[in-house]
Amino acid sequence: MKRMKWSWLMLILVIGSMLIYSCEKAENGQEEELLDASRPNYGDPFKELPTNSALIIGSSWSGYQDGISLRVTFNTTDCVFRGYNYNTAKDTLVEYAYTFKYPTLTLKLKNDTAIAVIGTARENYQNYGLSFKDAHDSTVWIPVRTVSKAL
Repeated sequence: MKRMKWSWLMLILVIGSMLIYSCEKAENGQEEELLDASRPNYGDPFKELPTNSALIIGSSWSGYQDGISLRVTFNTTDCVFRGYNYNTAKDTLVEYAYTFKYPTLTLKLKNDTAIAVIGTARENYQNYGLSFKDAHDSTVWIPVRTVSKAL
């Protein structure tokens, strides 16, 4: 019985000293530096542009140029362009069906099969933007930049 107590006492002392040594090592910062290298770096999720249609759903984009403002909102199957010309006080609302595969956004008018507009995504200094051209490579809408993203 005395030998059994001695074995238990030694086991507890060995485990206790291992715990104390490992805690002391972490407090001195020796282990923490190693963990930083093994952690994945996901970057800023609000600066990264989604690469397919499923991830762009719910995002909003806006732009303003020469008295014209434009807001683009992506829904599940279509996107809505809301424009306002401050010079003529005219509202414009256009809905497109879209497909998106980075960096190209293809827009087709609802109930039409022909491609109406091609958008091109680009990276700006702090966010992403889209510019729009028609089949003749003429600018159609003003450029827009990201405003919000779906989470």
